Amino acid sequence: MSGKNYLSSENLNFLREKKIISQNEVAYWAGDILVAENVITNAKRAIHEGAKLLNESNLPPTLLKG
Repeated sequence: MSGKNYLSSENLNFLREKKIISQNEVAYWAGDILVAENVITNAKRAIHEGAKLLNESNLPPTLLKG
């Protein structure tokens, strides 16, 4: 793999179940943008709705100290 920060299999399956990415796509973080890449055609697209779902489902609640 080139220096791409690919999502875990669990997160990829989650995005596939939600129909955000297809079976032929993988997803990785490019900075703060979640990118879906088709492994057959190499077509890439930003997936904003998937990033929001992952951020909402994977981050534990935190307490901000002031």
